Amino acid sequence: MHRKILLPFFLPSLTWALYQGSPTLPEMPEEGLFLGQEQPLSITGSYEIDAVLGRNITSDALSNTNMHSLFQGGEIALGWIDRFQLYTLLGGFSETVTGNRGDHAYKVRVGNSFGGAVGARAIAIFWGDVKVGFDAKYFYGWPRLQSITIDGQKNFPADSSHETQWQVGMGISQTFAVFTPYVGIHYARFSLQFTQLTDTSFTELIIENSSPWGIVVGLGINGTKGVFVNCEARFADEYAFAGSIGIKF
Repeated sequence: MHRKILLPFFLPSLTWALYQGSPTLPEMPEEGLFLGQEQPLSITGSYEIDAVLGRNITSDALSNTNMHSLFQGGEIALGWIDRFQLYTLLGGFSETVTGNRGDHAYKVRVGNSFGGAVGARAIAIFWGDVKVGFDAKYFYGWPRLQSITIDGQKNFPADSSHETQWQVGMGISQTFAVFTPYVGIHYARFSLQFTQLTDTSFTELIIENSSPWGIVVGLGINGTKGVFVNCEARFADEYAFAGSIGIKF
């Protein structure tokens, strides 16, 4: 659910666990585009993309479920002494959930939808170039149900839906020149709900993550003054790749 250019606010997206990011992000890079290292306050803006290739989920109505998603969005963050950041993330998301009900194959498609997150991240412990950081965020989305396909036949049921997710994570990083590799873990809870469904053999569909613990591996790169990129892979609870490009002002 975090990096940082206003470009992201005008792009669509989709997701799911949330992108965690490097524990070194509050101080990466050390100097901004306009402000020097001595400034206590900083603002960063970034564009973020997150692709989930598969996620361990469970459903009250479907069995053998799987989930794919994609997210693109923009983050703006307010930092304090390169140790703490408050941030907000806005963007779009789309998702596909597959599963079975009896002998029938179901595919639930969520079209391009709007969502956003608020969060905080902090560097809590550091020994020279080794940092330990924490991140916590909450996401809320308004998923637009595009269709439910049953055995290849598309249905377009009316629905009322919402999506929520919260996540807490921690990681450890080590900086080598402009490169900052990191590893981490997170705990996430995810819920996607559709109600008032018609022509689907059920009137409500609730989807939740079945494995809340995940592993994160990533790499941050400090570019020229004020610019940085970050890329990340997630495992265990899901299989996903994410990345961001940002500017520190």
